[in-house]
Amino acid sequence: MKKLTKVICLATFAATIFLIGCKKKKETTADPAPTAKIYQAIITSNNAGPTTNTGGANVVGTVTTSDGTAKIRLNVTSTTNIDHIYMLQSYDNGAASAVELATFVDSTGKTYTGGSTSYSLSFSNIKSFIIDIPVSIRSASAAVTDVYTIWFTNGAGSFGVPTKHLVLGPVTVTLKYGSAAPSATYTSFTASLGSQLNSAGSLLSTSGQGSVITTADYDSSATSADLSLSSLNAGGTALGTGADWLISPNYRTTVGFNNEPVAPNPVPNATSIAVYTGSVTFDAATASDLLALSDPSGNKVQISAGGVYVFKTAAGKKGLIQVGSSFVYSTAATGTVPVSVKVLN
Repeated sequence: MKKLTKVICLATFAATIFLIGCKKKKETTADPAPTAKIYQAIITSNNAGPTTNTGGANVVGTVTTSDGTAKIRLNVTSTTNIDHIYMLQSYDNGAASAVELATFVDSTGKTYTGGSTSYSLSFSNIKSFIIDIPVSIRSASAAVTDVYTIWFTNGAGSFGVPTKHLVLGPVTVTLKYGSAAPSATYTSFTASLGSQLNSAGSLLSTSGQGSVITTADYDSSATSADLSLSSLNAGGTALGTGADWLISPNYRTTVGFNNEPVAPNPVPNATSIAVYTGSVTFDAATASDLLALSDPSGNKVQISAGGVYVFKTAAGKKGLIQVGSSFVYSTAATGTVPVSVKVLN
């Protein structure tokens, strides 16, 4: 009987160890790249704003085409709960695309849920954490720069409405392929805007993924919009059917838009804009050319087919916007305006 009891106890002990082992295996995810280079971005409430990302929030590092994988370490301390991370990538000054990450569990047992086109990672509310996010390093010899734009929200935000529920960021991590690659970079994208005569979105976000924002998005996140396309009278002083103008969002009340967001809610951005008079064409403009742009002082500009305009956002980002050569002003509600944008990261 004693022998039988001993066998049962041993069997029970072995089963317990097995179950504990299985549980532990489920609670942690193996490091996918234990020897990868780490580039750490330190993000705190002190460098939360788009114009005050200092103290290691923005990172520039150097990689080679043989690295295979690097890791972006997000070292985050917030005074407000965070439950979503949004992460975009842009290669060689191209368009930004959402980074979709796999779900993983860290060494403390906390789950970060990925695999979504709506966000990069979601998790239960926390104020402080450190996570390593692996990113692929391109092997193409022509690779120049990879730029990652990252921000943190409390509540579901949006890649196209970047300040919705924003808590920290955005910050950038720039990986250069060799030390000779430029540190200054820009993101380029195209969009199709509708004026207030059109049911299509009439507001433009030049940050985040670069997108057209609808009135509903604007009402819930006014600071996501950097420019507004509006049909105004010939002088650009009131709503009308004289011409299409690009105006600063905070100028909309001046020309007759009603029910605009006001304090204590975040008020619309003040973006300056003017006709571009530089000698470098829109297509040829580099990040260095964008850095050298003179600050525009106007809050509105009448647009024309093929016209190029210089702008500076409330966040201090300068860029160029070109209206499509096919644009023809129309008072019909079906008209849209194609635009191409280059904006500094």
